[in-house]
Amino acid sequence: EEKHRSDALLYRMLPADIAADLREGHKVEPISYGEVTILFSDMVGFTNTSAKSTPEEVYVMLNEMYDKFDDVVDDFPDIYKLETIGDAYFLVCNLTTEVRRALCVCVLRDTTEPLDVKNAQGEPVQIRIGIHTGPVVGGVLGAKTPRFSIYGDTVNVASRMESHGLPGKIHISGASYARIVDKHKYRVRERGNIAVKGRGNMT
Repeated sequence: EEKHRSDALLYRMLPADIAADLREGHKVEPISYGEVTILFSDMVGFTNTSAKSTPEEVYVMLNEMYDKFDDVVDDFPDIYKLETIGDAYFLVCNLTTEVRRALCVCVLRDTTEPLDVKNAQGEPVQIRIGIHTGPVVGGVLGAKTPRFSIYGDTVNVASRMESHGLPGKIHISGASYARIVDKHKYRVRERGNIAVKGRGNMT
């Protein structure tokens, strides 16, 4: 029973094939992924909200927000939740299951609607979402507490899409837009050239 719980936890923390290798004592080599779609989200004004709230109040707010995200993502097994750091939520598509569309865009198209989550001051929480598509390398860092993550410029650009986005909006790159199959189902508006930190102008 204890081993079953331990295995279940491991498979939640790591992709299934990597978890299986670790259980067998095999070394996990870096894996190249030709194309994944990455989603970052964060809470608008999180720093100011945290400064006005107790740690317990911040925890309750984030937990409620993450639960709402998880409820959406759980319906899509092709989406892999990498981690949550502070107010940031980090998802990747096309990592554990190959799909032919930018599924992250499809899954969270409704998350810009009011979350019905409020901070300790009674103010509604707003989020910002950024999405980008491209190649990455995935791997496990650390032996005692193995942690899987992905690396590469695609991750950086996805993060920039989020940080340069607008409250209550999903900011996607041209690469991600090209991967949306049913474009007529979405209302997408070009923002034109935007100066992106570390990247220059991007459309």
